[in-house]
Amino acid sequence: MLRHDMVETVGKEFLTSNIEAGEYSYVQAAGGKAQLEAKVGHPVSHFKLDIRFEMEDVVVLIETKQNYVDDDEKQLREYLEEERAIHPGKKAICILANTNNDKIKVWKSFVDDEHVLKDEAMLDRMSHYVRLFKINKSNDRETVLKNTYSLNELLHKKDIDENLRSQFVGTSLLYIKDLVKKKGAVLITKEFVDSMKEFWSLMTPKGIRGAIEGVLSDLLDGSDNKAKKIELLQKNVLGNQKVRALKTTDWVEILETIMLDIYRYIDTDSSEGQDILNMFFIAFNKYTGKADKNQAFTPDHITEFMCRVTGVDRTKRVLDATCGSGSFLVQAMVKELADCRRGKREDEANELMRKVKEEHIYGIEVEEKAYGLSTTNMLIHGDGNSNIKFGSCFDLKGFIKDADPDIILMNPPYNAKPIGIPDKYKTNWGNSKNGKEDPTKGFVFIHYLSDVIKEMNEKRESEGKPHKTVKMQKEF
Repeated sequence: MLRHDMVETVGKEFLTSNIEAGEYSYVQAAGGKAQLEAKVGHPVSHFKLDIRFEMEDVVVLIETKQNYVDDDEKQLREYLEEERAIHPGKKAICILANTNNDKIKVWKSFVDDEHVLKDEAMLDRMSHYVRLFKINKSNDRETVLKNTYSLNELLHKKDIDENLRSQFVGTSLLYIKDLVKKKGAVLITKEFVDSMKEFWSLMTPKGIRGAIEGVLSDLLDGSDNKAKKIELLQKNVLGNQKVRALKTTDWVEILETIMLDIYRYIDTDSSEGQDILNMFFIAFNKYTGKADKNQAFTPDHITEFMCRVTGVDRTKRVLDATCGSGSFLVQAMVKELADCRRGKREDEANELMRKVKEEHIYGIEVEEKAYGLSTTNMLIHGDGNSNIKFGSCFDLKGFIKDADPDIILMNPPYNAKPIGIPDKYKTNWGNSKNGKEDPTKGFVFIHYLSDVIKEMNEKRESEGKPHKTVKMQKEF
C-alpha cells in the first residue's frame, strides 16, 4: 500500500508529521539529537519514523518498507523507545507495512513475539486502534480452565443440581456481561467487583432473579418465540426450587466468582475469546457429569473436526436439525465469525459478522431443557438465536427449506421414540414401529433431511435453477 493510501486509511486528520517530508522526527520533537539521546539514555541511530498518528492518548507508529523482514522489527522497536522517552503517557500501536502490497504486522504496547496482534491483517481506521486499548478483558485460557473446576465445586456446595448448572452459569454470565456494559467498566478490577458485591448485597434474592430475567428478556427482543424462551428460563432455571432457595449472600458469592474468576479472563469480542468461552462450557459440562444426556456437549474436537471437514466459513449457511445444547452451531458460528475478521477492516468485519449471526446459523430442538440451554449458549456467543426453533424437525420442513442450508451438522438422538417419527419412515420397522427406541439409531433423521433436500432441488429445477449440493455430516 502506498504511503498516501496508508494515511487516508488510518485518517489524515490524526497525522502528526513534524518535518517537511511528512515523517516524524524524534530529534525534532526532543529539540535536538543530544536531548533525544539524553532522554533515551544511549546513542540513537534511527529517529525518522515514516508515519505517526495520534488520537486521545493513543499513537500509531508505522514504518514502511518495500517488503519488510524480521530485522526491521529492531528499527521499529527503537522508534517505540524514543516515543516513550518523549511522550511517556501515550499508548502505542506499532506497525510494519509493505509498500509493494497490503501486508502488515502489528504489535500492541511492545514490539516482541508476545504482543503481536495476529488478527490484525489489514490497516484500519484510527478509531479501531484506540478501541484496542478499551477492551476490558484479556484472554487467559489456562486461568479459565483452572477456575472452571472451582466454580463447579461452588455450585455443588450451593446445592445447584448438575443438570441445571450449565444454563444457570450461562444466564449469570449474560447478566454480568450486561451489567459491566451498563456500568461502563473499563477493567474488571477487584475494586469494581467489590462495588458490585455491595450493589448485590442490597438486593433481595427475588430482585436478583428478576434482574437476570430482565436482561434475558432484553437480549431476546426480536427473537423468534421469545415468550417460550422466557417461560423455559423461569420454569427450568430461575423458578427451580434450589435456585429460589439461594440467599442474597449465596448469589453474591456466585456472581463474584463468575465475574472475577471466569468473565474477566475472556474477551468475547475476539476470536480467541470465543474459543475460550466454548472451551469453558465444554470443560464445565465434563465436571457436571451426564445426569441429563440432553445437556451434554458434543466433544470440542468432534465439532471442530466436523466443521473443518465440511468447509465451514463465512459464506455457509449451517443447520443442525437436532441441535441439543447448540455445540455444533456454536462451533460453526465461532469459525464463521473468525473468518469474518480475517483480512477485513473493523467496519467490514462487523457487517459480515452481523450477517452470519442473522442469516447463517439455524437449529431445531424438541427437548425443553436442551432448547433452553442452546438459547443461552448462543446468546453468550453474541447471537440472538432468532433462528433456533423449538419443536420436532419432522414438523418444521418449511423452516428447513427457508434456512436453505449449505451444510448440515448433526448428532441425532440414538434412542428417539418412534411415536415422534412419521409413519412413512417406519414402513420396514416391523414391531419396532411401536417400540421404545428408533432401530436406525438416528439414521432416520438423515433419511428425512435427504428427502427435504431432494424436494428443495426439485423446486429449483422447476424454476430453472441449478441443483444445490448440501454437505451433511453426522457424528458416529
